[in-house]
Amino acid sequence: FFFFQAEDGIRDFCLSRGLGDVYKRQVRYSSGEAYQGAFEGNLKQGHGAYNWPDGRIYQGTFDKDLPNGFGLFQYPDGLLFRGWWKDGLQHGIGEEVEQEGGKTLRRIGEWVEGKWKTWRTDVTGVH
Repeated sequence: FFFFQAEDGIRDFCLSRGLGDVYKRQVRYSSGEAYQGAFEGNLKQGHGAYNWPDGRIYQGTFDKDLPNGFGLFQYPDGLLFRGWWKDGLQHGIGEEVEQEGGKTLRRIGEWVEGKWKTWRTDVTGVH
């Protein structure tokens, strides 16, 4: 266990295990956010999970500190986005899944630079 002083002055608690140039760490930020996963240098790189105090969770691939590639994003209200990310934004094909009135609703769509573009299908009542 060790503490390190980040460039922004936030002192973070880390558990680190070396894996060559990539390290697995558990970091809890003073904001209450937490990250567990791979780092390269001081950047999130590879697979990891990021948690916010309000209950949001991202699990997936990071590149240069941002979600890139495939990932899952869980909102506090239970809505789940599973799909592709680019530079920290939803980008490409993705699926939203939520529970409503005892039913599981699934929508497959396309996102461009974090903005929903179009739904490809709308399937309701799938359990």
